[in-house]
This record gives sequence, C-alpha cells and structure tokens, in this order.
Amino acid sequence: MTRHLKHIRHLYLDISSDRENSHNGVDIFTSRSSLRCHNLTTLDLSFLDEPSRKGRASGEALILLNQQLRYLTITYTRQCELHLSWNIVFSQCSQFLQSVELGGCCLDKKETAALMELGSRLRKLELNHCEGVWSDFTVEPQFPEMRTLEIQGFFRSSGPELRWYAQCPQLRSLPWVFTENTWGPMLKYGSHGLRKMVLDTRLAFRSLRSQTWKFLQRIELGLGFSDSQVAQILDACGPLRVLSIMEAGFWYRSLAALERHSQTLEGLRLFDCDGLRSWMCQWIMVTFPKLTHLKLGQVFAHDMVTGLEAEEARANQLPQDAKDDMEKRQQEISDEKHDMVGELDNTMMHFAAVRGVRLAKPWVCLNLVQLTIYISFPEEKKTKDWDEQIFRQISTLDRLEKLNLGLSILMNDHIQRGRPLELKVQSGLTLLAPLKKLTTLKFVDAHQRLDKQDLIWIFNQWPGLKEISSCLHNDKDTRGELWKMVEDKGIELLLKRYEYQYEDHDDDDDDYDDEEEEEDRYSDFIDE
Repeated sequence: MTRHLKHIRHLYLDISSDRENSHNGVDIFTSRSSLRCHNLTTLDLSFLDEPSRKGRASGEALILLNQQLRYLTITYTRQCELHLSWNIVFSQCSQFLQSVELGGCCLDKKETAALMELGSRLRKLELNHCEGVWSDFTVEPQFPEMRTLEIQGFFRSSGPELRWYAQCPQLRSLPWVFTENTWGPMLKYGSHGLRKMVLDTRLAFRSLRSQTWKFLQRIELGLGFSDSQVAQILDACGPLRVLSIMEAGFWYRSLAALERHSQTLEGLRLFDCDGLRSWMCQWIMVTFPKLTHLKLGQVFAHDMVTGLEAEEARANQLPQDAKDDMEKRQQEISDEKHDMVGELDNTMMHFAAVRGVRLAKPWVCLNLVQLTIYISFPEEKKTKDWDEQIFRQISTLDRLEKLNLGLSILMNDHIQRGRPLELKVQSGLTLLAPLKKLTTLKFVDAHQRLDKQDLIWIFNQWPGLKEISSCLHNDKDTRGELWKMVEDKGIELLLKRYEYQYEDHDDDDDDYDDEEEEEDRYSDFIDE
C-alpha cells in the first residue's frame, strides 16, 4: 500500500478517533505513510468523531503538503470543539485551489477573514451549517472568480452573507426561494428536508436587470413565486442551461418566457407547479431540442397522439381548461400577481391559437438522457393505438439511460387521473427496443401488470439494465415471482417500502438517498 501512495490523486477518508471503529481510516491518516500522498488534486476528509490532536495535526500537514490541491472538502458529522487550525489552512492553501466545501465547522473572526480571502480566488464555495463571524467586515467580501456559491444552515445569521451573491460576477448557478421579507430565514420544504437559501428578492431582481450575473446558466426557483414573477426572472436572465421550478407558479407568462431559452436549455424540472397544464408539458417536448434531462408532471395521452379519438378527447378537454384558466386569471388579478393584465391576455390568446398546431408535431428533445413523465390514459376504454403511438415516440429517444414513467418520490407533483402507460408486449412494449442504453426503468406509483413474457423481453432487450421499480404487478404472488426473476438477474428492485410498505427490505431508505443523489447529479450540468 505504502509504495502506491505517491501516485494517488484523489483521496477520500472517513476519520474516527476510535481506532477500533475507524475501518482502518485512522491508521492511514495518522501514520507517517499518509504524508507520502503529496500529489493529491482532490482531498475529502469526513470526521466521524472529534479528532485527536495528532489526527488534526496530520490533517493540516496533509493539506499543506499538497500545494497543488484543486478540490478540498472537510466535513464534521457531529459538533466538536477540536477543529483544524483554519487560519493556517486558509491562508496557506495553494493558489491552484478551485473548490472548497466545509460542513459543521466553527470559525473565529480571523479564520472567517482568511476564508473570505481564500474565497476571492475560488470558483466554488459551499458552507453547510458552519459557524462564523460573517457580518463584521470593513469591506464587503468579493468573489470575482466564483461560479457556484452554496450557503445552507445559517440559522443564527442576520443575513449579510446573502449579499455575497451580488459580489459574484462570474456566477453560474443561483438558488432562489421567494420571500416577501427583505431577508428571509432558512426554509425547509419537501418531505425529505431539502434546504435552500432564501435570497433577497429585490437584490436578486436588481442584480439580474443590471446584468451582474451575465454568465448565469442555472437557476432554482421555489416556494411562492407567482407566474408573473417567474416570467420576469426568465425574461431578465441570459440564455439558461438548467432551470428548476418547485412549488411555484408556472402558467402562460412563464411558458412564453421559457421559450426564449429553448435553444440553450439542457435541463428542466417542473415540480408541483401551480398552473402547469398537460398540453404545456407536451409543448415543451416539441419545442426544446437541446434537453438532456427533463422532469415534468402529468400529461394526458390525448395531448401526445393523433387520430379522431384524440381530437375528440382534446375538444372535450378544452371547456374544462378554459374554465380553469378563467378562474386562475381572476385569482391572479385579485391577488395582484399580474400587474400587466393586457400582456397576460395576449399571451393566453397566442397559445390558444398555436396550441393545436404545435402539439401535433413529434418530439424534438432527441438528446434526452433522463426523462420523468407520467402519461395518463382514460380508464373507461382501451386505446391500444394510443399506447403504440406513445411507445413509438419514446423509442426515438435512443440516448435514454434513465426513464421514469411515474412520479418523482421527492415531490408528490402529479395529480393522477386514469391508467398509466402499460409496459406490456401486447400493448407495444417491443417498440422500445431501440433504447439500448437504458440502465434504470422506473414507474413510481404507476403500478404495472407485467407477466413473465414481458420481463423476459426487458431482460433480453436491455442487458445493461441495473434498476427497475418494484411495482411490477398488483397481485402479491405474481409480484413475488417477478421479483425473484429480477433479483436472479442481479438487477436492483427499487422502492419496495415506498410502494408496498415492505418492512423486510433494510436498504429501502437508500432509495430516497439515491433520488436525492440523482438531484445532485442533475445540478452538475454546469462545468465548474
């Protein structure tokens, strides 16, 4: 082992002060041999317990020894008094360092100042539940090279660090949660405790309009933005590559503003958006050719297919859509969310004119790698031709690696009506043969009725499949037989407890973690 240390470039260590529980991590970390790792470019240290003084000294030495470090992550998983000598680490870190991520750290005034000085050279800074003296600066911290700034868990702060975003002219990514107050507290949303910073709304609008963030490529919006506000933000932004909107308004003006980004947008997520219609989801699929990652809500099958029955279904849907639109229009006006009523009405008339023509076109997002969409069919009658048309449409997405024809488990963002797309050979499943790159097949809350023939076809056509949803059949005995076939192939069954309150599956909590990790990977479109 020792003779290989000098060749290591990326080192990840979980450190415990208890030698018996360290899984050998502490033996490597505190020994002289660890200091032979002098060619590191990435160092990730997680302290599982309060480190010993010897361990702390070795950690500092390891950091300072690797002056070529580019990525540094240090995390304390519990509160402890014995931290690294941050002033030394920050002040002497290499000029090559581009990214620093700190979790659970406590910084005094000098150490905070040293971190701010280091931040002036960084491209990425992430602070997660870190204590520091953030407001006592004679000069506002400047981050001229910062591409990504993540601040989470500042429950005790008065808010000055939120202004740091305005000091990042190279900013690529912006997390923005709406608040009526000048400075908002940390908010918790979603069933899994996702935390995002509340950014000063007036400051952010001012920065957008003055083109402070002229390189901005990714933005996250959530919790309370109206359709009008989302539209104003999208109009003020330069061409975006990634957009995520969660629990906010997304209606006609937002849709019109989104079209400005149709030739650059690669990633789009719309979670639980007030005003989002089925036809709008289909409109996105036929309008945005650059998309590689897409998560949408429910789409009615009749908005995705052609034929007399589909035209009749769409015609029958129009009165309900018109009623919903008028009710929402009155609500928006009464809430003063739309100060430009004439512009809203013009936008509604525009989409009413082009809606039918645009939806009849085939999908243009042929570069999709990940897709989440719930396709809803009428329960009252069998429409096999509709299934086959949609299978043919999906088959054009031959770069797909992850396909979820159901929900996202992080957000209950769909109102289900009707049956889901049936993944059966007799319904047209064989049309999906071109999806040779598929590794994950999900249909969360979209329970299927697969039989052995369907599953064997899936195994034969998609040999790279690694994960599949567990809701393969409603009958418990049949489902058990299918589960055994899947497990015999070495394929992981997802979400047993989520779908069936399955108590004997110890690893099911990991399903939620995997979904959150997928969200993190989704956020990494922007090259740091």
